[in-house]
Amino acid sequence: MKFVKIYSIIFQLIQFTLLPLLIWQGKSVRKKVLKLPEATGKRFGTIGKGKNIKILFIGDSSACGVGVKNIEQSLSGGLIKNLKNKYKCTWKIIAKSGVNTNQLIDLITIEKDEPFSIVIISVGMNDITSVSTLKLWSKNLKQLESILLKKFSINYFIYSGMPPVHKLYIIPIPLRYFLSLKALLFDNYLRIKCSNLYKFEYININKLSSKKDMVATDGFHPSENFYT
Repeated sequence: MKFVKIYSIIFQLIQFTLLPLLIWQGKSVRKKVLKLPEATGKRFGTIGKGKNIKILFIGDSSACGVGVKNIEQSLSGGLIKNLKNKYKCTWKIIAKSGVNTNQLIDLITIEKDEPFSIVIISVGMNDITSVSTLKLWSKNLKQLESILLKKFSINYFIYSGMPPVHKLYIIPIPLRYFLSLKALLFDNYLRIKCSNLYKFEYININKLSSKKDMVATDGFHPSENFYT
């Protein structure tokens, strides 16, 4: 974690130096980015044949399919489509566009208790674009995991890594560089965390292609190709 701590110090220095400019650029981007809706379609169901597997999808806009029209084109839809020929999949999505990790905790807390084998977690981007620090984010993740264990009896955690912010050209410089550094900081923490814990998996999505067909029409969210 020494590498992560060094980056955290560098990040705080940059933030202090460029804060007024970063705030101005952030407001400008929010006005400029096209507001896309969440994907339509069912957010729960059972499909397929074979061994039973129960999957819970939780998170922010990427978990609820912002960037595509229907849930079937999203991360959850694509995964269930690949699994249904070998497994009987019971699945559910608990997600909302724009939520940070603390708000995600509030979302899952009000859900009824129900056992799931696997949880796929896509959260962190809204923590990156807010004033949230790595220390606060790591604390919130631990609380999130604790609730998931108690409420849903989760056996296996799969974390999606932070998105490739450096490839989101709709974000101006230096804000893009600043957010990229913060994303790298969060991503490295997540990767190290998962490598040190049993039944935790980290998926690196930073290496995916930066071609235009990987980004939705707003220039910010994943396209169907990216989700696939």
